[in-house]
Amino acid sequence: MVAKTERHRVQESEGLSDETVGYIAGNLLEGGSDTTSSTLYGFVLAMMVFPDVQRKAQEELERIVGPNRLPEVDDYPNLPYIRCCVKESLRWMPTVVMGVPHASTKDDTYQGWSFPKGTTFINNVWGIHMDPDRSPGPRRFNPDRYIGDDTTLYQSANGEPTKRDNFNFGAGRRICQGVHIAERSLFLGMSRILWGFNVNFKLDSTGKPIIPDINDLIGGITVHPRPYKAEITPKSPERVQIMRDAIADAKTQLHEDTLQWKKVPDDMVFGNWKADSK
Repeated sequence: MVAKTERHRVQESEGLSDETVGYIAGNLLEGGSDTTSSTLYGFVLAMMVFPDVQRKAQEELERIVGPNRLPEVDDYPNLPYIRCCVKESLRWMPTVVMGVPHASTKDDTYQGWSFPKGTTFINNVWGIHMDPDRSPGPRRFNPDRYIGDDTTLYQSANGEPTKRDNFNFGAGRRICQGVHIAERSLFLGMSRILWGFNVNFKLDSTGKPIIPDINDLIGGITVHPRPYKAEITPKSPERVQIMRDAIADAKTQLHEDTLQWKKVPDDMVFGNWKADSK
């Protein structure tokens, strides 16, 4: 007989079948990977179309991080413009443009409107993010909108609604549980892309830049820019080697066949991000 693990005991106490557990785990994986990759895909597009932002972000990285190491999570407090790029990317290219539909659990009224129990409500994330009263020139990628805003995504989502940075993670009293890891992933992804590479337009056969349409989006419940061409070049051979060394080191911590952790890294952060406790 196989001894029951803590996972099995919890699964039994909560009445969860293997199929349900698999479905939940799959949703967590897909929801966290698809949205993050789509946001980064939009960010790279923005760096091409708005090169002044790319230059400003790279100048901050050179000043704070320098050429001899990759940006780390610990650099978060010292890279305010990169943090602004995270916030602006989520506003400028919201992947869940219509949010996740909700339904009322009882009859309700709001400003003279009546909503019977079971009414479906749609959170128009795109409409909110592109409101020129909230964000002047909404289709310009402008991280300076958030200069002086030191809140994390979690803190902003729980603050004053009219000052909230984005509505990708929900709009009610409950928000996406992945907001902490989303911010860390986007911060590391954006800072490391711009630390290691320059992003430019691809040129056509006549030497003219191929400029993508920033408003041409595809997808379903989640969206992202239509595939575009880009010229992404390493900033130096030395940085390429630093990145290759980091990849090789990461692989030593994974099983070769499954690519799962051999053990949870000692410095893995659990629970609320330490920045939220400030």
